[in-house]
Amino acid sequence: MGKKPPDWAQKKCEQRPLKALKLSPAAILERQAKILQKKQLMIEVKKKRAEIFTEPGEARLADSRNMASKNDLKVVTDFGGMEGGLIGLKRVAKKYKLTLKHLSSSDEKPYARRWIKCLSPECEVLEDATKRDLKQTPDHDVYSACWQCQPYCQGGKGEGVKDKKGRGAPNIVATLRLIKAKKTKMFVSENSPNLVAPKHIDVTLKVVRTLREQNYRVFC
Repeated sequence: MGKKPPDWAQKKCEQRPLKALKLSPAAILERQAKILQKKQLMIEVKKKRAEIFTEPGEARLADSRNMASKNDLKVVTDFGGMEGGLIGLKRVAKKYKLTLKHLSSSDEKPYARRWIKCLSPECEVLEDATKRDLKQTPDHDVYSACWQCQPYCQGGKGEGVKDKKGRGAPNIVATLRLIKAKKTKMFVSENSPNLVAPKHIDVTLKVVRTLREQNYRVFC
């Protein structure tokens, strides 16, 4: 509950005459059309969200022990940043008594690349994931890629795949290209919740459909 406004403010509001909103018939029709258009948009968004969040068939998460190559869990990451995904994978490896091998990573920021080297001294660290040579990329069990969220989050400009700094479509394409080429056993990613907002939901839906076409089971 908010605080009650002072008496002087309440009296001022009571004394202020209310202005009637007059709209022409054309303006009324235009407003009604916009309301209907918005309702139709939300219906379409709900259908797309249902497709994204619904996994067909019996949903079972894969056992990490079956993912590993012998006793080694081989990992490749892109757009690593502070490598939160890698730290989580290290915990999984420890739980199942596996040896995690971080083979390759990338990030455009110099400080992030230095941090990745601190976490994984033997890891190959690239500056640009979009220029990764797939033939030179080692085979791996888990691929973690969390492309930049700025084009999609509410705090950014919301340009999405049309981001002028090239953080949109090229990064997603590079991610899907590696998955298709190396046939990664498991792909892990996290990003802005705004990716399922009406403006960007088509991007997420395309990624999910592409993964399912390659026989991946998608859990969101």
